[in-house]
Amino acid sequence: MTTTPGASVQETAQQTGKCHFSSDQYHWLIEAGILGTNHKVELIGGEILPMPPMGDNHGDSIADLALWLSDHRAQGYIPRCQVTIRLAEGFTPDPDFTLLRYREDGYGPHHRPNAGDVMLIIEVSDSSLAWDLGPKGMAYAQAGIPELWVVDLPNKQIHRFTQPSPEGYGETTIVAEDDIITPLLIPNLHLPVREAL
Repeated sequence: MTTTPGASVQETAQQTGKCHFSSDQYHWLIEAGILGTNHKVELIGGEILPMPPMGDNHGDSIADLALWLSDHRAQGYIPRCQVTIRLAEGFTPDPDFTLLRYREDGYGPHHRPNAGDVMLIIEVSDSSLAWDLGPKGMAYAQAGIPELWVVDLPNKQIHRFTQPSPEGYGETTIVAEDDIITPLLIPNLHLPVREAL
């Protein structure tokens, strides 16, 4: 028999008008089949929020970047594409790309990656640009993600965020279409920005 973990979500919803979920409750909803692959959602700030629909440009950029990362794979990391990752309590996003510290087991079933394993997160943004640069970017900083790239499709550039803190990222750089970007923790990976656009 399956039971829901944690305290009463109904009590929280009655008090606040919103329904907040713990990371365990969110994963239970997935494992129980209540949230399936047809539900494009992620857990941000304890709320299950819909993800913006992916347009053609967004999909093309993800496909191109996935191919480039596969062809130019540097040593020392494991790439993941659109895989749910638990980064903090109440924050379980589905980043477009997560570059994880290398492990021999490849993060098998007995070691799910967490914030301490993340070297870089890449979000591809078109209609979701304001969200990725704002609330979602802040959540990544608060989770201690060392580096975030937001691929800005409308403006053909990458926003690079480093120096995370509870107040947000301490340093922001915009990298232009004709430039090359290199992650701080993966110095042997050099991405021409146009390959992500």
